[in-house]
This record gives sequence, C-alpha cells and structure tokens, in this order.
Amino acid sequence: MLALVGLYATLIVVAEPHPLHGSWQLVEIKTNDATLKSLDPARFRLAFTKDKMNIYIDGKKEVATSMLLKLDDAPKTKLIDLTPTDGPNKDNPSEGLYEIKGDELRICLGVSPKERPTSFEVKEETPWVLIVLKREKE
Repeated sequence: MLALVGLYATLIVVAEPHPLHGSWQLVEIKTNDATLKSLDPARFRLAFTKDKMNIYIDGKKEVATSMLLKLDDAPKTKLIDLTPTDGPNKDNPSEGLYEIKGDELRICLGVSPKERPTSFEVKEETPWVLIVLKREKE
C-alpha cells in the first residue's frame, strides 16, 4: 500500500508542468552582441513545453527553431540550459539563470558554451544575453 502511495505522489510531481510552461512574448533583449541588439523583440514568441523551447517569428504557426530545455529549480538560483537542435550551434548548450516574477520571465544566458552568468546584469564586459518575456494569456 505504501509503495502505491509513493508511486501516486511521483506521478503527480511528474505530471505537473514546470513554471516556464506555456507561451511568452519577448519584450526586451539586452546584450553587447550587435546582431542580437538589432532584433525587434515584438517579432518573437517563445513556447516552453516539458523539455523544449520553441521559437516562433512574426506570428507564424510553424516553429522557426527549437532548443532542448533543462531546468534546475533550486531555491536560490534557478538554472536553465538551452541546447539548439539545428543550425551552426547544434548540440552546444547555452547555460543560464532564470527568474519569474508574476507574468514576467527573465533569462540570462552565456553567449559561449560553458559560461553561465552569475547575475542578471549585462555590462560591457559581460558576454551575456538577457531576455525579458511576458506570459501570454491562454
């Protein structure tokens, strides 16, 4: 009986979506990278599923690109790893931090692999990208 209760509790935990689950509109991009700086955030929507982040551009229904998603919801610092599934950076994970406050999600990623940011501040000497997103209403 105790084993069944433990199995049931495990199934409930696995079935619950992670806090990023759903659709988010890109609001702001902060970076020192000239190419990324020139992007219009309003063109991008991100959708998080159980193990992926899909990027949509200009309101199109087809996925522009997809990344494998790995989260670590530690109480203090929440970690995120995004690994492109195609393109020139395929299989090279970007490591980062994330935080959610209400309907706002901030993700700060290292530009080069294995370079996890230590804060959400993008300064001239930090090779990081900070993206700010707003949760879309369902």
